[in-house]
Amino acid sequence: MAAETSKLMSIDGKHTAMNCAASEKVEGSRPGLLSLIEPIVPEQFMSEYWCVRHLLIHRPISSLQGFLKSLLDMKIKDMLRYAEDPVIVMHMTTDGRYRGSRVSKSQALNFFESGMALYFNLSSFFEDTREWTNLLAGDLGQLQSRCKASLFITPANWTTEQHFDPNENFTIQLRGHKRWNIAPNQSVRHAVDRFTCSDDAIPPRMSTYYFYKNLAPPDSTCSEEMMPGSMLYLPRGHWHSVESLTESVSLNFCVVPETWASFLTPIIERLLTTSPELREVVNGAVGPALTRAAAFERLREILPLLSRLIANVRPEQIFPEIAGIPALQSLSPDTPIMRNRLATLVCDPGDQGAKATITLHNFLGSMPSFAFFGSQPGAASPAGNETILLTQEQVTVLEWMMEQDAISLREIKSHFSQLTARKIDDFVISLITTGLFCC
Repeated sequence: MAAETSKLMSIDGKHTAMNCAASEKVEGSRPGLLSLIEPIVPEQFMSEYWCVRHLLIHRPISSLQGFLKSLLDMKIKDMLRYAEDPVIVMHMTTDGRYRGSRVSKSQALNFFESGMALYFNLSSFFEDTREWTNLLAGDLGQLQSRCKASLFITPANWTTEQHFDPNENFTIQLRGHKRWNIAPNQSVRHAVDRFTCSDDAIPPRMSTYYFYKNLAPPDSTCSEEMMPGSMLYLPRGHWHSVESLTESVSLNFCVVPETWASFLTPIIERLLTTSPELREVVNGAVGPALTRAAAFERLREILPLLSRLIANVRPEQIFPEIAGIPALQSLSPDTPIMRNRLATLVCDPGDQGAKATITLHNFLGSMPSFAFFGSQPGAASPAGNETILLTQEQVTVLEWMMEQDAISLREIKSHFSQLTARKIDDFVISLITTGLFCC
């Protein structure tokens, strides 16, 4: 009989009937992306929705599993036991602005009972929270540290003003009903800052990529209603306001996605520290005008070096395990060969040559870690240490190559004319294979 009953599923506001046999698949799914978006499959979600448009799915509250289900009947005071300090109390200021203030979790219940909304992260010591956030981050190809689980508890008739956030959000309605008013952001693409309509001014960082004085939400929005069991995915930067039609509890998985700017920042820092000039102490950047003038002149000398270092970065240096090993025939005599500055070399000299240990570092400039790459089933971790034995001839060639910004096979063979072309070819390919050099 149960298999004949039906429920409503809503995707982007379009409702279709789906029998409860399909909902059994949800209950059997492991925590992570698939449990949130079924019947959409992850491949479709990543290609059609992720970072692009919102997705609303209605499911019966009974389909929730694991710690999601354990939250359903939990009292608010017990939920606060799992909160990380501080708790954000959402309130309206005397001049009608929507703001958040930090309080200790021991005080939070009093504020809620006086008519204010609560927002807090669930403690990472809560094992089920860690399992969900780690698996969700892995499914999305994001760092686990950038995924948080939080609860939003609001009294009836609570309304947020129009705003947008710099994170991707998956919201599951646990109790009560909410109405979301949503619109894509046509003014700010790929926002990395939060903005609320009542803000006095554009936030300082946002002013570097949004150049106008005023920023207003669009006149037209899409209205979506959430009931217990509903899941709403909202891309970062989308305008939204939320009305709590009844007292409401929502679980939110917030993902602060890696941007190219945040991804490349530690790489650039690591590259700059390879230069003795850029490791100098900055003298005079703060102080009297004369002192600052000296720093200005030194900066004028250093900036071209910075530009050259960054200009020489290649994808093969950052993802050597993806780039693969070039075949010898793909190396023309004049192909530029550059040192991978994200790899380190330690030579242990011996009587006949040396033992060389090459260490490839991941994009954070540390030893490769399974914490990120291993979170995805079947994902390969980049190589770590590799040791090769060098003859005295090879040590001489390697030392010379390490001193050059960029070289070619032709230049190496010209400089070491006493060695056969085959010996140089084989040695250079072996160095590229280890990731110490790239072309």
